[in-house]
Amino acid sequence: MLSDDFYKFLFKAEDSLFQLKKSNQSLQKQVENLAERLDTLENEKTSSILNKFKRGF
Repeated sequence: MLSDDFYKFLFKAEDSLFQLKKSNQSLQKQVENLAERLDTLENEKTSSILNKFKRGF
């Protein structure tokens, strides 16, 4: 039979894994959000540059 300390260790390890998975999901969402914002900014910048060319600066 396993000791209580071992079960406590397993519980803590399992809880840590769960917390890491939650953090990972949150970070992935933040990266997706930032990537979308960057794409938007790049598109706006490109659009602005093209408009300047069209107007002759």
